[in-house]
Amino acid sequence: MTQSAMEDSTNNANRENYLNYILDQLSELENFTFRKMIGGVGFFRDELMFGAIIGGKLRFWAPKACAEKHGATSYFLTEWAKQSCEVPESVAGNKTVLKSWAERSISLLEKAREWA
Repeated sequence: MTQSAMEDSTNNANRENYLNYILDQLSELENFTFRKMIGGVGFFRDELMFGAIIGGKLRFWAPKACAEKHGATSYFLTEWAKQSCEVPESVAGNKTVLKSWAERSISLLEKAREWA
């Protein structure tokens, strides 16, 4: 096996381990699904994408003020045109807080859908 193939294999295993970790952390969140997509994994409820793992980082849709309040970097997911923020590891590592963040993101998206 070439060095490049070994690195790809290790990276794929790391991505899969991180996905499994996040799925375990979100295990108390009801009625959500995930889909592997080009460049990452999306997390959905009722076809609304509330979060994603992109570039090895967990991100949730959230207003910029939320990201700034928690010291996270905000950015735009151009594919979904939704404002999102990186979820700090201190949040991802706490099932209760992570569930709360996910529910808040879902709530904001549902309200946005109602207003559209």
